[in-house]
Amino acid sequence: MPVTNDDIADRFHVFSELLALTGGDPFAIRAYEQTARFIRTLTVSLEGALMDGEDLTALPTIGDDIACKIAEVVQTGTFHALDQLEQKMPPDTAALLLIPGIGPKRLRTLRKELGIVSQEELRAALDDGRVRQLKGFGPVFEERARAALDAS
Repeated sequence: MPVTNDDIADRFHVFSELLALTGGDPFAIRAYEQTARFIRTLTVSLEGALMDGEDLTALPTIGDDIACKIAEVVQTGTFHALDQLEQKMPPDTAALLLIPGIGPKRLRTLRKELGIVSQEELRAALDDGRVRQLKGFGPVFEERARAALDAS
């Protein structure tokens, strides 16, 4: 199955969010998030570029470390550092972080206030109105979260 740039960007986005959850270096967090955004803007397939033997470090913002991680994602679907962080988290954390509007702060709030650690628990909390009662979780968040859950 082909690996799209969005798939690769999702891995870097989740990595940056997990770093933020674990109190990682703010500069690294920002760098990985910028990398994810940059990858989403590319019109050339990174998988195709790797297959053609192109040097990814020729692209702006992509250094040796990021190029190695991109190659690992293309080959395996993930990269080692992401796997290590995911192992330290409840199993559904990465999936929750891919829902629009859920970042580290909101995820902490959902966990602390409602004990939510999975997509199923989030769906149940949305359905019974518990999420709506949290400060900063209004109808726009509910709508986006439901749409993302329905799409997954």
